[in-house]
Amino acid sequence: FPHPSYPTLRGLMNVLNRVYQADPSKAPKLVFIMKGTFHGNNSSVNINYPLIMIGAGQNKTFLSGYSVCIGGTEEEGKRVVLKDMIITSNKWGLFGMNGLSFLCDSMTFTRCGISGVYAQNTKGRLINCVITQCEQSGIYCDPNAVIELEGDQTKVDGNNIGGYSDWYGLQT
Repeated sequence: FPHPSYPTLRGLMNVLNRVYQADPSKAPKLVFIMKGTFHGNNSSVNINYPLIMIGAGQNKTFLSGYSVCIGGTEEEGKRVVLKDMIITSNKWGLFGMNGLSFLCDSMTFTRCGISGVYAQNTKGRLINCVITQCEQSGIYCDPNAVIELEGDQTKVDGNNIGGYSDWYGLQT
């Protein structure tokens, strides 16, 4: 991405999800996002099958106004991997619910209008990720969810910028 036929990441992923649904063997398993800032105009990017999405680097690839939503069917040993990007959104940076597990490596979720990372009925792992300046909780782990944090670069700081009494840096 960018792809000449699909000007938005949302449009590209919608097509890839349909390809996977029709014939999983024909769907790409790896998506690269080039260096640059890509504006999603507050749209959701749905990832509904096991996929690896890699940016050019934490300070090189910016998904501005995109919320990544992970769905699909939970399958043992299969997950969605996001790596080397910064995501800002007026909603959640990453929203995982009732679907595939996820792994985020060297990601930044910042200035999200709700929470940076949200999980419900799924599993997630954050390695060397930064979650900061989100309106509500930096990480929200809802019922039946597990989010593991690791890495000496991992930082959850400066969230709940809305000043709400019931939101935190980490909320479970």
